[in-house]
Amino acid sequence: MVYKGTKKYSTPDLIIELIEFAKKLGRFPQTREFGSGKAVHLTRRFGKWIYILEHCGLWPSKEDLEFYYIKNKLSCNTIKDFFKPLTKHTIRNLCVRYGFKMRKSTDYKAPSGPESVHWKGGRTIGDGYVYLTIDGVRRGEHRIVMEKVLGRTLKKSEHIHHLNGIRGDNRLENLVVMEKSEHHKEGRTLAKHQAKRIRELENLLKIHHTP
Repeated sequence: MVYKGTKKYSTPDLIIELIEFAKKLGRFPQTREFGSGKAVHLTRRFGKWIYILEHCGLWPSKEDLEFYYIKNKLSCNTIKDFFKPLTKHTIRNLCVRYGFKMRKSTDYKAPSGPESVHWKGGRTIGDGYVYLTIDGVRRGEHRIVMEKVLGRTLKKSEHIHHLNGIRGDNRLENLVVMEKSEHHKEGRTLAKHQAKRIRELENLLKIHHTP
């Protein structure tokens, strides 16, 4: 314990205070933020400020980086979040200083599927169509919907046409199976399908409005 004017500092108490202050900030504090008198006392005891932070678990030690970078193979960009406000470049420089064999960015394989942070349940949209990824296979939702109704797998020659022209509208009433050759002649055949659908809807309206 040392005295500075009327103030006295205890190293264990200052360590606890520093840790609590860091929790409040959400990062490790600078010397001026913690207080010059307190910082001077700790630097006399430990040396450099980074040694103090390391002692408090606020600065990555060699053992910390061995655990995160070597054992768990985390990237510098991920490790920095454990030691705010350090940047990924600082973490990398520390790894180099500690003599670690650095990995290349190409050594990292971005997680895919449910393990990816961008995972949205396997549902994606491309060119207006909705796609579902099931068991690693990406297929159009419109084809999946129609196959469930038909109870069979669609042929490669069979296309699914959206009657209202909205490719993401995969309601059954908006879908119709068309042969590939017929689909290419959509302009001449669409009117027939729409006329058929209109008649079906009119019949449904008659049924529901019959007294």
